[in-house]
Amino acid sequence: MNSVVRRARTLAECAQDRGVRLMIDAEQTYFQPAIRHVAVNVLMPEFNLSASRPVVYNTVQCYLRGAKTVLEMDLELSRLSGFCYGVKLVRGAYMEQENKLAMTKGYTSPIWPDKKGTDDNYHSLLEWLLEQVHCGKLHLMVASHNESTVRLAIQMMQKYDISKSNGAVVFGQLLGMCNHVSFTLGQHGYGVYKY
Repeated sequence: MNSVVRRARTLAECAQDRGVRLMIDAEQTYFQPAIRHVAVNVLMPEFNLSASRPVVYNTVQCYLRGAKTVLEMDLELSRLSGFCYGVKLVRGAYMEQENKLAMTKGYTSPIWPDKKGTDDNYHSLLEWLLEQVHCGKLHLMVASHNESTVRLAIQMMQKYDISKSNGAVVFGQLLGMCNHVSFTLGQHGYGVYKY
């Protein structure tokens, strides 16, 4: 674990020196405790001291039933420790693997049973997180290819009077996917990233 922390710290230092964000992916649930520990407990207290420009973002997958609990714990840790919480909100990509592993190991699947459950959770957490952004508690990347989700995020940003130009909320899509969404956001002054 020391080697992982050392390498992650090197990446965070490089991102900080270049004035860019370091987005740490979530991967499968069995990796997440270690990934979250490095991102939230080790790197964020060191690199996210500026409320206007956090460096490290951890990814939270909304297809997981426990996503809100994770967000609540991380946000409380950031409050107690005095760092700015950076989070990339995604739907998730390992549904088949997670369901198969749960079935094989004999435990309840950690993911929502259908896309509607995932979408509802994403939208609910999106609104809750944007409310937290409005209160100055975190920075958020809305990582979605779903046009209705992007429109909803923009409506909520307006509701909570969140500036599209201060970098507290940005949008992200995978490289080569939904370029029309990315270009439209950029043309309207929103921060948008391809990853």
